[in-house]
Amino acid sequence: MKKSICIPVEQYNKMLDSYDEAMKELRRLQRELRTIRYGKPGERGGETNDES
Repeated sequence: MKKSICIPVEQYNKMLDSYDEAMKELRRLQRELRTIRYGKPGERGGETNDES
């Protein structure tokens, strides 16, 4: 049996905003790590823009 809970729309939207911001920060940190590891973005070729 599945159980579920109900939350207010405002709380749900705030959760989504927090998730989106966390994902943006993660992508930024991944790019930063790649830059540290491999040099300037685009220097090696094949670099892609992860912001979608």
